[in-house]
Amino acid sequence: MNPKQHGGGPKTKIENNFDFLIQQKIQQKPDILLCELCQYLKSKTGVKVSISTMYRTLKKLNISRKKKYLCFGTGERRC
Repeated sequence: MNPKQHGGGPKTKIENNFDFLIQQKIQQKPDILLCELCQYLKSKTGVKVSISTMYRTLKKLNISRKKKYLCFGTGERRC
């Protein structure tokens, strides 16, 4: 008796044609936060993704993000 093959898990919500939108937005605003990228993608495509999904997409595209959680000087969260 052989074990069953793994199903591979769910497909990503971010399609390859969305990669260009994400890269373009990062070029326009290099210090954009992951949550802002998620909101941007939803406004442009209607696809809602989690911060984790956006992080994995950026990693796949070899784009590194700096950790900046608060607005400079205000101490307020941006997302």
